[in-house]
Amino acid sequence: MPTQSTRRTFIKLSVARAFVSEIADKPWFYARAFWTAYLATLAAARLHRFNFALGFGWDFPRGVTGDYLHFPYPYLVEVPGYEQAHIQPALQPSEHQRNLEALQFIAAETARRGMDFQLGIWTHAYQWTDSPRSDHHIAGLTPQIHAAYCRDALAALLPAAYTASPYPLQYYFERRTATSATLHPTFNPTLSNQTCYAVHIRT
Repeated sequence: MPTQSTRRTFIKLSVARAFVSEIADKPWFYARAFWTAYLATLAAARLHRFNFALGFGWDFPRGVTGDYLHFPYPYLVEVPGYEQAHIQPALQPSEHQRNLEALQFIAAETARRGMDFQLGIWTHAYQWTDSPRSDHHIAGLTPQIHAAYCRDALAALLPAAYTASPYPLQYYFERRTATSATLHPTFNPTLSNQTCYAVHIRT
């Protein structure tokens, strides 16, 4: 039995990388040679967990300019039953698939090196306010279907992006509205667009 002198506390060491700019971040997001070298460096440094963070660029959806992958689902998956939800201006025809394949590669290469992969989704706000210079906006969503769309989009994204299951789900609210909004277990609340919460999916 371990004694006080031999007992050790195991702490998982993590690092995060955020996608916040279409111009600055798309090149490395798609670059497999970059990820191969970068993740090898993290593994050599004996890090245990890599978090790929989306929706990290804006604390609140006001004065938004660069917004690519900020509300990530429509950039990654097309959700059955929500064909009206789309990005304006529209993505290139193969762009959804290219984004998803990039995410799949990052998750798989992280796991191949013995590290945990976390996808951090830091906001579910989909409407920008006072943002005349935003690069894109999300059309076809309303407050009435917002939560259900997020639920179904996440359900579509997880098996598409991850090879392992089940998917541990962590969530927290940074700020709450008057409604008692919750993500678990059905993603079925009525959420205000100003409700700010984060979802971390980890293998």
